[in-house]
Amino acid sequence: MPEDLVVDEINRNIYFTDSVRKHLAVCSLTGDACSVLVSDIEQPRAVAIHHNKRLVLYTDWGSKPAIAMVAMDGSNKKDLVSDGLVWPNGLAVDEILDRVYWSDAKKDTIESIHMDG
Repeated sequence: MPEDLVVDEINRNIYFTDSVRKHLAVCSLTGDACSVLVSDIEQPRAVAIHHNKRLVLYTDWGSKPAIAMVAMDGSNKKDLVSDGLVWPNGLAVDEILDRVYWSDAKKDTIESIHMDG
């Protein structure tokens, strides 16, 4: 079941998380091609794009909650935040300030971090 999606207007793709298939995927807006970027995500939720850095960010509500990022081709997966999260949700990127914002549905908070940690 798709949980969240974001349209990449520049590259004409749509990125989405799927909680049943437990992955982050990308499809062309024409529907010609789709690809799984990251599989085996325990509970994928939100997704956002950082165009300038060519990154896709997503949240995982699983047993080890995290905000992770990968290149737009799925390579170089890295956790941006893995401490102090419960149900990370509502992901947004500020490309001017180079910050990531999220809400935590369990903690009832809105938090942020600079992209370099």
